[in-house]
Amino acid sequence: KGRHNRWTRSCVYSLCALYTPDPHTGHAHQASCVGLTPIPWPWSRVRQQKPGPFLSVESSIDVLRKRAQELIENINENRQNDYAFMNSFRDNLKVKVSDLTEKLEEKMHQMYSHHSKIIQEKLQEFTQKMAKISHLEMELKQVCHTVETVYKDLCVQPEAPAAEEQNYNDGEC
Repeated sequence: KGRHNRWTRSCVYSLCALYTPDPHTGHAHQASCVGLTPIPWPWSRVRQQKPGPFLSVESSIDVLRKRAQELIENINENRQNDYAFMNSFRDNLKVKVSDLTEKLEEKMHQMYSHHSKIIQEKLQEFTQKMAKISHLEMELKQVCHTVETVYKDLCVQPEAPAAEEQNYNDGEC
């Protein structure tokens, strides 16, 4: 049982030593195994190989160790491929978002330009109508001034008015 726990801890430590790519740079770095101390593999000790049943056990352990190392390398390679794929995906996504943003800005500029032309036309019409209103206001003031002058002239007539007109003028002037 003691040997099994030691072997398990060794395997756990070995698996912690997997190389994981940095998500930002994509470069591989060794993962840390906090709290675990390296325990050598039981079969890595220098032993004299004795003929007999232990030779086959040690050779099977070597095969398992090599297979485990291959699996670890395969996992590391897959992780690096995954990070490379994600970096490529991120870069492609940035390009697509940038392109879409540029197209959106162009459409907004076109719409703003179109609306600016419409607003400019309406402002020009408004300015023309305001100028016409100012002109009509001046004409109306001239007409009012003319009417006022005519009225004053009618009120101050030097001739003697007839009796009917006298009653009318007395009431107003």
